[in-house]
Amino acid sequence: NIHLVAKWLSILEKKMEQHSEGSHENFRVFISAEPAPSPDGHIIPQGILENSIKITNEPPTGMHANLHKALDNFSQDTLEMCARENEFKSILFALCYFHAVVAERRKFGPQGWNRSYPFNTGDLTISVNVLYNYLEANAK
Repeated sequence: NIHLVAKWLSILEKKMEQHSEGSHENFRVFISAEPAPSPDGHIIPQGILENSIKITNEPPTGMHANLHKALDNFSQDTLEMCARENEFKSILFALCYFHAVVAERRKFGPQGWNRSYPFNTGDLTISVNVLYNYLEANAK
């Protein structure tokens, strides 16, 4: 009965707010949930999500492919265009890794995120251009 769970979660959120002040510093609440089959089932209140540590036991199956796909957007010339090549390549890899993580997280929908934002290939390309301009303009 999903409507009963939704009502209970809002009560739980209020109780957690009430007891958060003045509680023992080692007090923790553990909640376990199965992923919702559809976006309509994403009923965990935002207040609980914002004050939680989210852990998943599902391996990121598409990370390797997503990382390769992100890196494939850039040619060898792009990788060598910056005067500070080592810094450029390291940060470009970090941007591609972030892009791969966001792409992998899309299958979970907005759950666990404050807002849904795709960080698409255009965003990745613009970020790399900003990175290049920043590194070229700054000696440190």
